[in-house]
Amino acid sequence: MAAPWQIYTHQAFPVEARWEQYYNYLHLFEGLEGHDQPWYFHLNNIRILFGEFIYLPLVWWAWVALRKRSDASRWALLVWIAIPLGFFSFAVTKMPAYILISAPAIFLITALAWQHFKIYQYRFGRWRRLVQVFIMGLLLLPVRYSFERLKPLDRDEAAWAKRIEVEGLRQTSPADSVIYFNVPHPIETMFFLGGTAYGYAPAPQVVDSLRGQGYRIIVRE
Repeated sequence: MAAPWQIYTHQAFPVEARWEQYYNYLHLFEGLEGHDQPWYFHLNNIRILFGEFIYLPLVWWAWVALRKRSDASRWALLVWIAIPLGFFSFAVTKMPAYILISAPAIFLITALAWQHFKIYQYRFGRWRRLVQVFIMGLLLLPVRYSFERLKPLDRDEAAWAKRIEVEGLRQTSPADSVIYFNVPHPIETMFFLGGTAYGYAPAPQVVDSLRGQGYRIIVRE
């Protein structure tokens, strides 16, 4: 699925594509943009992505796979999780979203664990209450993290201040085909205003070249 895009970008933008490829390579051996974390970062972070009880379904599924070693489908889900987890734990640069490539497998194992323990909870005798807490926790703990992440009742003052500052640029640049330079929040600028934005001041010859191509250049003081 990614191959057509990779082929196109390397043909249409060879310099930029090589730079991006090299930058991706650096993620393996350097902690870029302050995202250097210990090796267990992703192993610890999955409790935030999928709820604190997620370790129990994973351990249960590993035990099931060991009991039925000839069942390739059980091992396939474990491999789906283990390879990204191992690879991105090796990389020095670590960000929470990297491990989401394993999310479908984790969701399947969570659903299977929920179904299994709900159906067979009566087999646990006096431990049945703990099993019921586990079942409810699989559902409710991720919801709690969702509310903590979204903060629907709070306003992010820092993000709001960025938006006000970015919106101030709109009055000075109502035209299309605008390129912004030396803006403090280039991502937010592109999101709210469109166009292209960079966080540094350009060389004079770059400005002249872009203007010659019909772009309107805004360089923030």
